[in-house]
Order: sequence, then C-alpha cells, then structure tokens
Amino acid sequence: MGIIERKEREKEQRRKDIILAAEKVFHSKGFDRSTMDDVAEEAELSKGTLYLYFKSKVEIHWAITEKGLSLLSDRMTETISSDRTGIENLFELGDVFYRFSEEQPVYFNSILFFEGKDLEKLEFGDIIMENWFKGSPIEKLYEVVEAGMKDGTVRDDLPVSTMANTLWAQMLGVLQVIRNKREVFEMLNITPGELIRCHYELLMNGIKTKGFVS
Repeated sequence: MGIIERKEREKEQRRKDIILAAEKVFHSKGFDRSTMDDVAEEAELSKGTLYLYFKSKVEIHWAITEKGLSLLSDRMTETISSDRTGIENLFELGDVFYRFSEEQPVYFNSILFFEGKDLEKLEFGDIIMENWFKGSPIEKLYEVVEAGMKDGTVRDDLPVSTMANTLWAQMLGVLQVIRNKREVFEMLNITPGELIRCHYELLMNGIKTKGFVS
C-alpha cells in the first residue's frame, strides 16, 4: 500500500471514529445538549482536527443518519421476498421498521430529526438531497408498492410515489408517538405491539385491492 492510499485509509478510519464518538455523545446527552467539544473529547481529538472532518454538529448528525438509513434499507432488502405478494412484503417491512426503531434508537432519532427539517435550509446541497432517496428505505417502499400493484394485491389508482411516501410518513409518525407516549399507553394497558398491529391493519386495508385476503 502506497503512502497516499495509507493516508486516505487513515483519514476514512478517523472519520468513522468521529461518527461513532458522536453516536455515543448524542445517545447519552441528546443532540440538542451535545456540543462539538463533547464529540471532540469523546473522539480524543482537538476541536480543530474535528472541524477538518465535519463543519458542524448537524453535518455529523447527517453522517449518523446516513448510516441509519443504510442499515434500515439493508434490513428491508433482506426481508423482501419474491415468494410473497406485494401487500405481504409491505406488512413484513412494517415489522422491520418497528424493530429498527426499538433496537437502534440513535439512528431512528436521527432519521426523525432530518424528517422534521427543511433540508434545503440546512444547506446540504443537491448531492445530499439526492442521496436522501437513492438507496434509501423509501426507495425500497417504492419497489414493493410497485410490485404489489403489478401482482394485483395493492390498489393502483394512486401514484406509487404518493403511496410510498405516505406509508413512510405514517409509520414514522406512529412510531414517534409510541416512543414519546409510552407511559400513557402503559396506563391504558396498550402495548406498542398492539398499536403497531392495529396500524398495520388500518394501513393494509386502505391500500390492498378489494377482495384480497391476507
């Protein structure tokens, strides 16, 4: 390995180390209460060195979100099966999304953060805006919704893009409410699983073709 290649490898490893350090800081202190100084300290770097890799806390947060989106997308890809119908795959993907929100709170919270922001105002640029969709979980939803329309299990009177983005937004909203109101639901003797299952049923009944029995 040449000197240039070695330096690039070291640079990429340091970038990964910074992201891991930021994940720990954001998880323990919360994004709003965390600072670049906190991240630099956790990564055992000077603040000046940290800024060579990331210009702001939001930029680091986006890098964490990209990891989360990639992880969720991979899980969705592993779950999608050609042996199931489109509507059945959508049902399975909902379960994947729920488990992800429970098992990966840092990544899930990062996704929620950016879903609630105007990306253009954050001045990320066109490339990052495009990457928000390319290879993302939403793109996977596009594929499964379209497959369901083709196999006749998903209604085809709505655009694929509209249906996929609506499913994504609804799942995010329900999962966020479950996370924020967990104590309230416990008082009502309602489990997160029951809420998700009810949400699934309502969603699937709304998008499946008439006469299809899952």
